[in-house]
Amino acid sequence: MLSMQPSSERRSARRSARKIGRLTRGCGIAWLALAGFVLGHSPTLGDSPLPDLPEYEVKAAFIYNFAKFVEWPREAFRGSDADLRVGIVGKDPFGEIIDRVIDGKTAQGRALAVHRVKDSEGRFQCQILFVGKMPSRDLEAVLRAVDERPILTVSESLAFIRAGGIVRLKIANNKVRFEINLDAARKAGLRISSDLLRLADRIDEAPG
Repeated sequence: MLSMQPSSERRSARRSARKIGRLTRGCGIAWLALAGFVLGHSPTLGDSPLPDLPEYEVKAAFIYNFAKFVEWPREAFRGSDADLRVGIVGKDPFGEIIDRVIDGKTAQGRALAVHRVKDSEGRFQCQILFVGKMPSRDLEAVLRAVDERPILTVSESLAFIRAGGIVRLKIANNKVRFEINLDAARKAGLRISSDLLRLADRIDEAPG
């Protein structure tokens, strides 16, 4: 018989998700301090301490905030009241973490929703697509399938930017950081906030 009492891990994840929610709601673009967040430590933002968070809770917070700092064309949505969908394809490293971080949140006046997609049509019905671990040939196939569509692609793959992906999340000096392929974003019809671009470790642009 299943216990109705949540495990200590679930309670901890819920507390962390609430901390992320308070940070992102209360500090505007101050969440960007997470770009300098040292995993396993408690840095400060001004006089306010940031919470201790595991790697994938920080990465989930980044994905949530990408939704706030990227502008999609109107045709990317099915209507003015349509959700802003975060799709996950390939191996899902987040589990329930990303659902808890995003659940109940909004961005740009739209409710956020997480979807695990298993077919090409499902990939087309999201505005952010996290591409999990998969063979390189499958990664290339996913990027071809969404090429020049208004979808912000995100991954941790070393080859992602070179293959035409838009945002790569990475760990550098025990911090969660990210790279942006600005040329790929423009081809997708996306506009990325200058606040976000200033924090990117690398911005790839085609010459001219």
